[in-house]
Amino acid sequence: MKKLIFIIIISCFLISCGGGSEEGNKIHVYAALGQSNMVGQGGEYFPSRPIDDRIMYLDLTNQLQIVEDSLYSEESDYLYIQNLDRYSCAISFAERMIQEMNTEDEIVIIPCAFGNTKIQWQLDCWEIYAERIQYVLDNYPNAVFEGIIYWQGENNIDDPDIWKKGILDLLNKIENEFGNVEFVFAQIGNNLTENDHYINMWENFKIEQQNFSIENDIKMIYTEDLPLFDHLHVNTTGLQIAGVRFAEEFLK
Repeated sequence: MKKLIFIIIISCFLISCGGGSEEGNKIHVYAALGQSNMVGQGGEYFPSRPIDDRIMYLDLTNQLQIVEDSLYSEESDYLYIQNLDRYSCAISFAERMIQEMNTEDEIVIIPCAFGNTKIQWQLDCWEIYAERIQYVLDNYPNAVFEGIIYWQGENNIDDPDIWKKGILDLLNKIENEFGNVEFVFAQIGNNLTENDHYINMWENFKIEQQNFSIENDIKMIYTEDLPLFDHLHVNTTGLQIAGVRFAEEFLK
C-alpha cells in the first residue's frame, strides 16, 4: 500500500512538472498586412524608447526579435519597402493589446506589408504570409494566431468592387488556413492631391469601404482625421493613434 501511494505521489509530481513547460505564458500572434501606411511612411523617426520586451516580431530569418522603434527595416521582394526603417502602427497596436494581457504573456507581430500594392498582391502573397504565421505556431507551443490588422486600398480606388471581392477572397483564405480569427481593416484617410477626378474616386472609395464594413459585419477603423506627412501618408503621430484604434476594435 505504501509503495502504491509513493508511485501515485511521484506520478502526480511528474505530471505537474511536465504541464508547466507546456502551458507557460501565452504568445498572442498577429499579422500586419497592407501597403505603405501599414509599413509606415510617417517621415518622422521616434528616438529609441523603451518598448515592452514582451512585444516581438518575426524577422526574415524566422527569428523572433524584440521590437525597438521600427518593424520594417529588412530587405525583401515581397514583404517590405526596401531599405527603409519605419515606425508601424502595428507597434502601438501591440502596446495597447498587451496592456490587457497577463503579465507573462507575449505578443508576436508578423510583418506582411509592402508599399504601392493592390489587393491582388496580398492574395498572391498569402501563402508566403501563411507560412510565416504557421512557423511561429509550429515552433512555439503556446502561440495562438488571433488575427490580422489590414491597411490597404489606396491603389484600388479606381475599382472598389475588385477591392471588396479581394477582401472577401482573402478572408476565405484566412479562414481555410487558420479558422475564424479577428480581422480589422483601416479605411483610407485623407488625400491632398490636387486632381478633382482622382479625389472624387478617393472619396467614393471611402464610402464604399464604410458600406462594405457594415454590410459584411467586418470591423473597420477610421483614419480620415489623422494628420498626414505628405499628400496621403499618415505621419508618425497618426500611426500611433491608428494602432490604438486597431487594438480597441480587437478588444470590443
